[in-house]
Amino acid sequence: MRPSETQKNRWSTGDEHLVEIPSRDHARLLIEGYDPASNDQKEEKQRILDFIDRHLNILDRDCMPGHLTASALVVDSSGKRGLLHLHRKLGRWLQLGGHCDGDGNLPHTAWREAVEESGIVGLTIDPRIVDVDIHKIPSHGDVPKHLHLDVRFIAHAPEGAVPVICDESDDLRWYRRDELRDIDTDHSVLRWHLTASALVVDSSGKRGLLHLHRKLGRWLQLGGHCDGDGNLPHTAWREAVEESGIVGLTIDPRIVDVDIHKIPSHGDVPKHLHLDVRFIAHAPEGAVPVICDESDDLRWYRRDELREIDTDHSVLRLFQRSHGMEFS
Repeated sequence: MRPSETQKNRWSTGDEHLVEIPSRDHARLLIEGYDPASNDQKEEKQRILDFIDRHLNILDRDCMPGHLTASALVVDSSGKRGLLHLHRKLGRWLQLGGHCDGDGNLPHTAWREAVEESGIVGLTIDPRIVDVDIHKIPSHGDVPKHLHLDVRFIAHAPEGAVPVICDESDDLRWYRRDELRDIDTDHSVLRWHLTASALVVDSSGKRGLLHLHRKLGRWLQLGGHCDGDGNLPHTAWREAVEESGIVGLTIDPRIVDVDIHKIPSHGDVPKHLHLDVRFIAHAPEGAVPVICDESDDLRWYRRDELREIDTDHSVLRLFQRSHGMEFS
């Protein structure tokens, strides 16, 4: 299969973008370009920008009462697990990352720290900011308590990657999201949710099934949370069956796309991220979809009709992928 647009946009060893840029202004521009999905993230972003404007040495670890840091959640090649380390000083399971030490190229900082702390060769990083977080760091030795203004990314490990513990960690392990409840971690780590979805294609191959999501108010493909299920094609198939009511639905187990998107807070559920792994499902001839409780509407769409509805750019990419694949 051809790489998705997401894969094409990842930076890897030797990429001309993976270099140190000793510029506070460059870091500020990157953060200005971050488009938060919730009011909490908007406020956090603005707090960081204000902090940058007040501190010329924001990229240095001796900038007090706080400084910029960058981190990455490293995802394995299956998309099912994230890599966390047991931080030696803080005693909690956290994503990999660290100080900028003068580097305003924040994706490079996050990638550099993730490589150093995981020992993984061939690590790639998506340069899009997916989260920002300001958190308190307790005093340690001669270093007083201070703030980390952390800018976050997603990194991807190659197939068969074996992490190696570094001096800053007491342990290093892959975790599925459903396992996080059993460890001492941070609420901001819990914002990451692994999901799976499918574009259901009709028997003619000309139309895809989208639902008008009740909470998000947009036309999207069918899918949902894994809820402990590491078999991602099964999750996507299960959710597509539940949300379409179609009997006889089949799914191609090949991953066709991966997308990271922000979910705003809703009721008692705080803002979080969906790491969505995507597939193509096929409806039998004559299938009639039935609307479920999570949808306000459910319709077949041709690709040329998508410009007339409120949908996501990644849905357009899914339609393009479905037309570009050969199905056996």
